[in-house]
Amino acid sequence: MILLITTADNRKNAGKRQFKNEDPRLQYCIPLDPRIHFALVCGAKSCPPIRIFTQKNCERALQRAAEGFCRNNVELDTDHNTITLSKIFEWYEQDFGANTREMLEYIAQFLEVDQQNKLYQIMQVPKLKVRYMEYDWSVNSQ
Repeated sequence: MILLITTADNRKNAGKRQFKNEDPRLQYCIPLDPRIHFALVCGAKSCPPIRIFTQKNCERALQRAAEGFCRNNVELDTDHNTITLSKIFEWYEQDFGANTREMLEYIAQFLEVDQQNKLYQIMQVPKLKVRYMEYDWSVNSQ
């Protein structure tokens, strides 16, 4: 199995095919599950927390990782129609949807109902603002 992931140095190619059509490695590739971005950890404070993934718990663990990451990295300000997201959503936006609206709809499924409602309320505003949090690259020692 080959998991296609973009690197921190190559984010501009996120979501783009890395092998040519005739490449024999394609038969071993699995489609990208955007939740992988909530599971991969580099050890920085802004990274998702470390989790243990097994073949048996992979689906459930990815779901929980996505829910936990979105709960802690999506801020909604209905007074100013502003959505503030982790930089991961900016760096890998194409993995979460074809445009900002699709990305926000993707994120909504991982939020609790009250946060979903706030997100949908802000999304109705023609001039909504999406901002991105500064990424804390310092080492997470916990």
